[in-house]
Amino acid sequence: MNGPQHRPVADNAELCKHLVEWGGDDLPPALNPLVARFRDSTRPEFYVSQGWWPLLVRLEQRPATLDPTYRVSQVKSKFAVLQFYLEGMPRGDVGPAFADAIREAEAEAARTCELCGKPGVLCRSREGTYALLCADDAGTAYRPANDSADGSDPP
Repeated sequence: MNGPQHRPVADNAELCKHLVEWGGDDLPPALNPLVARFRDSTRPEFYVSQGWWPLLVRLEQRPATLDPTYRVSQVKSKFAVLQFYLEGMPRGDVGPAFADAIREAEAEAARTCELCGKPGVLCRSREGTYALLCADDAGTAYRPANDSADGSDPP
């Protein structure tokens, strides 16, 4: 079975703005190459807010140059941490390069607001929900996790 073919997408401010401001009911076309990598692209396990979409577009491109047939099983945010799971191991000697690309995307996500893509920090709501947010998106509902009023530690 052949996987999706790599299609370059420009890495620029206009694309990033388009992705984080997307208002459609479906995912934007720029994410189609990533969605096509799921076993069932009509029901991908894709649970990530728009602020991280630009970094996922970039992440999809890098492994595609190493193994154009790679597959994704799940992409999600859990406790404000990007989790990107491959389906099986990549072919050949490209495993370390895949791991590096995923680690770099996770590190970028760890300092990027999940909602708008601006610089962000780990925040915690009064109810204990964690999110990576900029000051604007945190508003009054979230506080930086390291500034917790109840003294609890982040996850």
